[in-house]
Amino acid sequence: NTHEKALKVLAISEVHRVASSAAVTLQIERLQGTEALDAGDPLLAAGFALNGTANTVVRKSGTALTATKTFLVLSQGDRLALDDSGTPTDLAGLVVTVLVEEL
Repeated sequence: NTHEKALKVLAISEVHRVASSAAVTLQIERLQGTEALDAGDPLLAAGFALNGTANTVVRKSGTALTATKTFLVLSQGDRLALDDSGTPTDLAGLVVTVLVEEL
């Protein structure tokens, strides 16, 4: 649809049912065009700790999001990717929620 509007990321939340036994972080990336995982723009100032307390929602917004505000704008065709810093051993039940608004 050529009338689709851009979106702005306002907040990102993460929760998991079973924590990783390894210290692993989760970054959310914006991918554009043909960008592959690890080549995108990070949306979080610091990633989520996947070895944190289970069943506890962690929400990041405001200054916990990237300081590069243009990265938070999603245009038609952009994608979001989950990029972990290692092997999230034993991690289970991961849920990521992204709150956006139309621009």
